[in-house]
Amino acid sequence: MSQQAEKPVSLAHGAPLSPESWADFVARLHHDCVGEGVHDHCTADAIFKVESRRLIYGIDPDYTEKMAVICDDSAWFSPQEYWDDCDDDQQCHLNELAQEKEGKDFLKLEGFRAQWDILGELDGHTVTGWDDRWVPVNSHFTKDAAEAFIKRKRHDYREGMRVYVDAQTHCWEYNTIKEAILQGRIGLTDELQRAKEDRGMLLAALEQIAGCDPYHQTSAGLIAREAIAKVNGKEAVNGNPD
Repeated sequence: MSQQAEKPVSLAHGAPLSPESWADFVARLHHDCVGEGVHDHCTADAIFKVESRRLIYGIDPDYTEKMAVICDDSAWFSPQEYWDDCDDDQQCHLNELAQEKEGKDFLKLEGFRAQWDILGELDGHTVTGWDDRWVPVNSHFTKDAAEAFIKRKRHDYREGMRVYVDAQTHCWEYNTIKEAILQGRIGLTDELQRAKEDRGMLLAALEQIAGCDPYHQTSAGLIAREAIAKVNGKEAVNGNPD
């Protein structure tokens, strides 16, 4: 496969701005914001926000059922999860503590707190309540762009990432620009320049045709003059130039 074929064609994946990548962007924007993609998120004036998950420790266990045991830089969110990470000697030690305290092996202890109490007594271990929140990272016009960012950067946000679709209702500036893009009123400046150049070439060709019929005797000359007038925003003048 050639290097040319391997280049991304989407702005969401780092492609340079070009007529092709712009057309792809507008198509995705239409799909996500006014097309079939709206059925997936049911959000008007959508914007696609990347959020990272942030865990908050230190909550009083009397006020939450979300518990964790922390040791060094590691955290486990259930006694079973902690048990599964233990080696045979550590599991035997947990069973010994459970037998001394409750007369049962660790995994057979009943009640929400029994296993947590034992884990909290281990040296260097802290049992605490926890919660999570979703923190904004950045925002994107399209779902593909938000998902592409997560794919590139998830290693920097190890507690989790997600795409959250929010409504930009009453955000007039943002919505007006997005609507203008969808309507084709905002586009690439090089495309607009090319259209202007094409218009100039067309006018020159029409003027050449009209110049070959100075006395308005042919239908081609008449059509050319009418086209020139229309492009220039004027009404064609019939009759002899004199």
